[in-house]
Amino acid sequence: MSLPPPPPLAVRLEAARRLGCEATSLDPDSGFLWSIHRGHSECLLLGGLSPLNTTLTARLAQDKSHTLLLARRAGFRTPESVRCLRPGTFTDARYPALIGTEPGLRFAETHGWPVVVKPNAGARGRDIALVHDADALTQAIEQIWQRDYLALVQTPAPGVDLRIDILDDKLLFAYRRRPVILHGNGTSTVRELLASADRRFADHERLMELTDDPLWIASGIALDQVLSTDREVDLSGVILNLNRLCIGERLLEVPARWIEHTKRVATVLGPGLRHYGIDWRIDSDDPEHADPERAVLLEINASPSLAHMATTEHREDAIAAEMRVVEALLDAQRG
Repeated sequence: MSLPPPPPLAVRLEAARRLGCEATSLDPDSGFLWSIHRGHSECLLLGGLSPLNTTLTARLAQDKSHTLLLARRAGFRTPESVRCLRPGTFTDARYPALIGTEPGLRFAETHGWPVVVKPNAGARGRDIALVHDADALTQAIEQIWQRDYLALVQTPAPGVDLRIDILDDKLLFAYRRRPVILHGNGTSTVRELLASADRRFADHERLMELTDDPLWIASGIALDQVLSTDREVDLSGVILNLNRLCIGERLLEVPARWIEHTKRVATVLGPGLRHYGIDWRIDSDDPEHADPERAVLLEINASPSLAHMATTEHREDAIAAEMRVVEALLDAQRG
């Protein structure tokens, strides 16, 4: 039996079919490798990746530490950070100043608590934590080491999350990310309140994923619990990722100065980044009133997917944007 494609790829395949493409699974056992073709143009898709970006720029974008080093070198504001290398990863002791949890502990003592801990090459907001003491810091780093050999410890960046996706120097999609905040009304269950906040949470499987999230566990609430009218549950996290407890609000307009500022970020990785998304932390709820020069650059994402936005009321807009990506992919193959 063929496995279905992962969500980021499924949305891109839907966009391809709407453009009259034929899609063929080349690895039915995993569902990750597909071919799309239309006429004489064919393109391979591996998960959420695409051939639009060069290998080097895509690789750099996957390395959060190197991305931030290059961005800071170019004058962009980024969180202060330090790397913690899993012991035993390299046998030549080439990086003694980075090995173990001690670099992170020294960093926290110097910069103050709390600090953010995240994987260097992670995605989907997995294993990112805000910690307030040494024991929690050690635990968070060791959790990351189970998947990634390098953990980053960073200073938190306050503000509002703004995501801007660019394709060939033009705005592709933009949205603001907000935490989930539930307001009790004395009659609705938490399950119902979540579904009202974002229709993605009406899906049972999605809810089951949420209940494993540390933010959810820390809240101490249950899905069938009824919140009283004076009860508010704030599920804010250190990172607002649509794979976690977060709501995405599409922005139909983004000031031109933000587009230009975002495009300048791509140049820090060198030529060859055509399709990318930038995560900003800004000092205003409205980009119109926020100064790009004061924004903090959190991450650069190569070949970003709009899979989660396609599960919201913005589905058609998200698929339309993915259709633009597919057209660019097919044009690149013809060229």
